[in-house]
Amino acid sequence: MFSAQKKIYFSFGGVLVILVLFVWLAYLPLIRRIKNLSQEYLDNQRVLSQLDQGRISFKELDREYSHDKDNLDLINNVFLKEDDAVDFIKTLEDLTQETGNTYEIKTVSSEDSSLMLRFSLLGDFSNILLFLAHLENTPYPPYRLIKVDNFSIDQMEESLEAIVGVKIYTQ
Repeated sequence: MFSAQKKIYFSFGGVLVILVLFVWLAYLPLIRRIKNLSQEYLDNQRVLSQLDQGRISFKELDREYSHDKDNLDLINNVFLKEDDAVDFIKTLEDLTQETGNTYEIKTVSSEDSSLMLRFSLLGDFSNILLFLAHLENTPYPPYRLIKVDNFSIDQMEESLEAIVGVKIYTQ
């Protein structure tokens, strides 16, 4: 029937066919699966890295927000609250008395988040300057956002009259 040499060739051929089938049916799909899983692993690692970076960015933003919120609270405290406008006018009246001047409001108006006052001061030059210095540093509560828009001085009989236009920024 078959000679020994042919049996060896057939056996070798059969083993080769089985080996090729094993590689084609088992090994190659396993390699593809490992490759796909490793790519999925790398993609997930990238996503985790991005999430971690996002978490770090979120913490930094939260820290900045906390810092900025404190600053915003400080900034809001320097604006005159509209409800406190009458108290501020009362503070101006007290300030004129403390500095030895007399005071008369000419006009009061509100525009573009500000209160506009125009008033006259009667007093001598040093008292008027003292009033302006105190106005700049009004401590009750700290109304630091005050702008003197107009300022003019006229000589009256015994004293000076200063017409002052003040803009106070409001919330």
